[in-house]
Amino acid sequence: MSLADWFSGLKKRRSDIHVEKPQKLSLARAKASSPEILEHYCSDLKNIMEELT
Repeated sequence: MSLADWFSGLKKRRSDIHVEKPQKLSLARAKASSPEILEHYCSDLKNIMEELT
């Protein structure tokens, strides 16, 4: 079974699943994903995970 056959069958079973055209990355999202902001997010996430364990 090829991937195309599998996906076709999936679409027949689940009408809510569809392929969408990718959208351009907005300026706000591009700024929010800067290395500094991602580093801060990961640091906060690490601290929270350590508190929970």
